Amino acid sequence: MLESEKTKSHRGRKIFLAVILAFVVGYNIVFSAPVFEGIIKGVLVKFLGGQISLKVERSSLFRGFEFKDISIKTADSVFFRADHLTVSYFLPSILIGHIGVRDLSLVRPEIHLKKRNGKWNFQEIFGASASEPEPEKPTDSRPLDRIFTFVWIKLYAKTVIQDAHFTLDIDDAGEKEFMDLDHLSIHLAFVTRTLQEIPLSLDVINIFDTLIVGIAPNQPVSFRYKGSGDVEGKVSLPFFLYREATRGAPEFTSRFHLQTNDLVMRDRGRSLVPQARIYYNMSYDAPTDRLRLHRLLVEASGDPWLDLSGGIDHITSKMPSAQVEVLQSRIELGSIDRILLFLGTNVDLRGSASLYPLKINGPLNRLNLTTKVAGQGLSLKAGGIRHQVSLFRLDLDAVLDIHRFFPLPEKKERDLAFGLFEKLVVSELLVNYNESTLRGDARILPGEGVLANLVLSGFRLTPFSAPAFDGVASGQVHLQSPESFKDLNVKTELHISQARYRMGDSRSNPLELGLVAEGLVGLHEVTTVGLPRLQFSAYNPQGVNVIQLKTAGDMTLAEAQRFDFKLQDLRVNYAELHATLPGSLRYTLAPYRSYLDGGISLNGAVGYTAAAASSLNTDLTVAMPGIHVNDLRIVSGVGLSKERTSLDTVKISALKGALQILVKGVLNNTKTGVVPDLTATLDLASKTLFGIHKNLAIQGGLHMDFKIQKEAVRGNVDAKDLSLEIYTDCDSGSACKKFRVEKMNLTLPVFHDLSLRSPAVLTDSPVGQTFDASAFRGQPNLTLQFIASSHNPRGELLKEGYFYSGTLMPGRDPGVAALLEYRKNVLYFKWLKYSLFRPKARTGNDLWVPDGDITGRDVFFNLADLAPRNMEFGGKLELQNLDLEPYLPASRSNYDGVISASLAFKGRDLGNALYNSDVRLSVYRLSREFSGFATRIIMPNQIAGFIVKSALEIPSITLELQNGLVYSTIGIARKDIRSFSSFLSFAIKPTGEEIRQERIPLAQFLERAKSEAEVGVKVEEPRP
Repeated sequence: MLESEKTKSHRGRKIFLAVILAFVVGYNIVFSAPVFEGIIKGVLVKFLGGQISLKVERSSLFRGFEFKDISIKTADSVFFRADHLTVSYFLPSILIGHIGVRDLSLVRPEIHLKKRNGKWNFQEIFGASASEPEPEKPTDSRPLDRIFTFVWIKLYAKTVIQDAHFTLDIDDAGEKEFMDLDHLSIHLAFVTRTLQEIPLSLDVINIFDTLIVGIAPNQPVSFRYKGSGDVEGKVSLPFFLYREATRGAPEFTSRFHLQTNDLVMRDRGRSLVPQARIYYNMSYDAPTDRLRLHRLLVEASGDPWLDLSGGIDHITSKMPSAQVEVLQSRIELGSIDRILLFLGTNVDLRGSASLYPLKINGPLNRLNLTTKVAGQGLSLKAGGIRHQVSLFRLDLDAVLDIHRFFPLPEKKERDLAFGLFEKLVVSELLVNYNESTLRGDARILPGEGVLANLVLSGFRLTPFSAPAFDGVASGQVHLQSPESFKDLNVKTELHISQARYRMGDSRSNPLELGLVAEGLVGLHEVTTVGLPRLQFSAYNPQGVNVIQLKTAGDMTLAEAQRFDFKLQDLRVNYAELHATLPGSLRYTLAPYRSYLDGGISLNGAVGYTAAAASSLNTDLTVAMPGIHVNDLRIVSGVGLSKERTSLDTVKISALKGALQILVKGVLNNTKTGVVPDLTATLDLASKTLFGIHKNLAIQGGLHMDFKIQKEAVRGNVDAKDLSLEIYTDCDSGSACKKFRVEKMNLTLPVFHDLSLRSPAVLTDSPVGQTFDASAFRGQPNLTLQFIASSHNPRGELLKEGYFYSGTLMPGRDPGVAALLEYRKNVLYFKWLKYSLFRPKARTGNDLWVPDGDITGRDVFFNLADLAPRNMEFGGKLELQNLDLEPYLPASRSNYDGVISASLAFKGRDLGNALYNSDVRLSVYRLSREFSGFATRIIMPNQIAGFIVKSALEIPSITLELQNGLVYSTIGIARKDIRSFSSFLSFAIKPTGEEIRQERIPLAQFLERAKSEAEVGVKVEEPRP
């Protein structure tokens, strides 16, 4: 039994020794340089494309590997190469929890990226990029904040990339770019403490006992770029970071020094050497818990823009404290201009500025800041305008809290000015800009609050607002706030002299403008703005106030914003303002000047709430003395939303209650536009003659009501005994012309089709076919008692007056009567009658005698779809024993002007009505005295005179207007025209008892009528 056990033990030892021997032999074979080189190449070829070559210098599973002459090539170029790669480690150290690389060195690595024909060379090495995987469905688990190793480990590494070279070469489909970065070295080394978890946050820095990082520490980096521009040269950028925590207290040092003095940039024939320098050196002093900034220098072209030193004490405590001091500062803007000019921006920047002295010290929640910012000779040219600041100075002393902006625990929120300043003293702010000066000072002090003042003088607005507006501004602003900093009082005064504005090609005359405002801004949970006073005024060059505005208001800026303003007074002195307006505006308003010269004033209240469903409420009173309106009141309540505008009420009243307008309804917003659903009424009523303007007075009543819906306007117009008195030419120095329109009565239903797509064409067919004549009543629905004037048509004052239509005599029919209708967008007079009267000698009670009648039928005006090109007019009129002589200027011949005639007219396209109108006038009774005047207008003078002398009578005249040409035919009772018929044949064609003028342009026809009149002929008394 014992002998057997010994035999088995001996056999086991042999097997173990054999296994060990086999492992040693196999290990030496596998990890011998030639065999291992073949294995590595085979593995790389399996996963990478291209040609792979390398040499194995050393291979050890336990200690690492060394490779030489490594290269990866594509078919036509080298993608990667390196002189030497060393991976050194000690594998058995894993048994004691030490994991890392003792030496990872890569000597002279080169990476060459190329793109040709839409393909990168790395795609041949690594294969085309696979399609992006589908995004994983989100899980409810929170992201990890640390990694647990389960066992205690220590990590370490030493890595060196020495003299690296990188190129990027793109020459593909018009895209051409090349970059070369050479001689870049990177050093990294670290040793961690023994740990069981690795934090995935900034706290990871605390796991390192030693951390060393170095970038380009020994030599400059060569850089070359060709593309939109060229950059070539050497850049020094040594960076060093060291952290050590093995001695009981962490130590930290970091340095960086960037220099570009050997770098040259070229673009479009220009070159630039940036000559920039950035340097810092900082360290951490563990015993004092202080981060020291030994120096921070920013330099350009040899000028120290910023040179400072300082530190942060108690950096690991809850309340760090900072100390910073600027040692020197000089900023020459010319160096910035050279860079901008190289980039293609020419702003011509000049001058110098300085941030010296500047000191910062104190804990982060009470940080003291003292500085003097200065600049002189500053100049900038932009948009063709040169901005010059000959002097800039800012002296500032502040205490501020920046602790709240850092991710530090246990922050205490305090009421600070603008959330930052506990104290701020700006003892001086001075800016000399172009020809203006801005001065100011400010204080934020505990117990006093915020006090600030700004004074501006001589600031020309032209460079910023021309050509629309120019002027010279001066003013001051005063701000004040209590210590809580939640309420800010603002007072401002602004004056603009020589203010001029432009409309089109016209420019206004100079004005003097002034603005005075007082406001209170409340910075609470809901921000409020109060304007207890806002006053604007404008004065003309003579110093007369032409515009005066006084208002006050409140604004609430929250989720639902509210604006309430009270217009205490708005006055416009238009009589004095008119001369200052731009010429184009003066010309436009000239016809209305008599109405505006009395001025305009406005007062009332406006309220607006801005939310998902907004609202606007107004109560305004307008006075326009020029038209005798002193109490025009507009009251409205309007709801505004995305879907609709609701007119809860829009009420307009004026003329001491004589005028009332009321509108209610909804305007719906649809994809096709705004769809109305409104009701509107107008009432104008006065029992006595009421002057609503110096040129107009009314008496009687007028009522209109309309229902405006999606496709139609329905309503009624009713006038009852409506009388008007109209005054004209009151400024001519003579007696005003007075017209009296007496007792108009009207009942007119209205239907207007808003959806009209194909307007009716009435000029091509009798209008009676369009309207149902049976719908008309037999009695007129429009009557007007009479129309009278103090002057006759020639402007001559008549003691008895002149009656155009109707008479005062009792029992007489109305001067105007008509049967009309508005339907199908057409105003249609089935018939109308206009009776004329004239004064006679005072021999009895009858002071006026009939002077002719005008009767009409089928007179219409087609509004169509309200487009002038589709509008039409037409009708037929009969003139019976009508005396035209009072309506025409005095003539060289004596005539009484009594005619009887028929007139037919029609026209279309009111955009060019003259050439789209056809008119035919047939005169069948013509007084002999009037014949010469009429004939000379129609015929050439020498022919017309010969006709009148040779003819016994002209019984008829026919005129036709077609396409802007006048055709005329004169009927004659001849004596003997054979002697001169051949003479007239070139101009006229006699046919039987007629002489025909083929055509004459309308302009020539009107010119002849004008030349026939004599100017200045005065008739003292009317003829009996």
